Amino acid sequence: MPARHILIPIHDFSAGGTELIAFRLASHWLATGRQVTILAGARDGPMIERVPQGAAVHVLDPERSRWRFSRVRLGAQMAPDVARIAPDLVFIPGNFHFGLARAIKAAVPQTKIIGKISNPLVGAPFDHGALAAVARPVLKTITAGIDWFAAMSPGLAQDLQRQLGHARVSTLYDPNIPDGPLPFIPHPPRNGSEPLRLLGIGRLEPQKNWPLAFEAIAKIRQQTPVTLRIFGQGPDRAQLEQRIAAMDLSDVIDLAGFTDRLAEEFAHAHALLITSHFEGGPAVAAEALAHGLPVVATDCSHFLRDLIDDPTLGTLVSKGDAAALGKAAIAQTLRNGPTDELVARKLAPLRFGATAKAYLDCFDRVCEG
Repeated sequence: MPARHILIPIHDFSAGGTELIAFRLASHWLATGRQVTILAGARDGPMIERVPQGAAVHVLDPERSRWRFSRVRLGAQMAPDVARIAPDLVFIPGNFHFGLARAIKAAVPQTKIIGKISNPLVGAPFDHGALAAVARPVLKTITAGIDWFAAMSPGLAQDLQRQLGHARVSTLYDPNIPDGPLPFIPHPPRNGSEPLRLLGIGRLEPQKNWPLAFEAIAKIRQQTPVTLRIFGQGPDRAQLEQRIAAMDLSDVIDLAGFTDRLAEEFAHAHALLITSHFEGGPAVAAEALAHGLPVVATDCSHFLRDLIDDPTLGTLVSKGDAAALGKAAIAQTLRNGPTDELVARKLAPLRFGATAKAYLDCFDRVCEG
């Protein structure tokens, strides 16, 4: 039986990337005639405005707002509602929600559950060696109840096989690029005397490692004029502002907050800068390339390793190496950016329609298997 009714459980409607991607996929699933229900622990968060038209929304009563340990009981609190909704398939949209699966599976043992791997399953130093022997049993407990996994890149699929010891996984890319013509603008080499304009996009939180970007800017500034505009909000804003001031970089680094005009920023910048400690599949890299903008990033993601395989697309450097990051940014912007043909080929698997169909094909195989 195909997955006619798909349930997406989420803690709340916080502005997270996994929720955005899930809603984007759901919009396409609804357009094909599938039924989608979103089960939330609470109504908190702005993403409630992004729920796709036609999706049913069910919120726990009483609501279960997010706090530090709220996920521990959330699966059990959702289980009775899942049983009443009786979906054909449960789609867990990211690692953050994996812990819901065990209780949900106990409530609806015949219903298939697919979990999307949105970030590396285990971070260093627990991903290899003796410490992996400690982490893997914990990971198996957290993911108990998940019948199949969706990995955003081949590398994440390989990680799952290594960490969990099975191959119940499909590589399914995120819908990062709309169908239709790309908004591509050629980026020729920067004139060496022209100030280097770098762009950063992401939440102001520890994962993104913005202090490394500041250190790289300080290195670049010793060689050429440079500016960095960072778009994003988050809990670390005040701390990052203090760091910028302490490094005497307030005149070249701008924490620019939110914008709905990123296309203009992509067109104006010379390169996108990503400095994260880790990422699953940073959509902003694909979006930048769709606009013709090359990427300079830390080697923080399997997705980036697969995506950036041509020097015109960008450069990856070792995590934590500010000098290498600065050197790469200067060199990258002195060469030609990618061609539209290359970008179109690299981004084809990330188109909205293709990714949504690939997910449904996987759902149906799992349900019918």
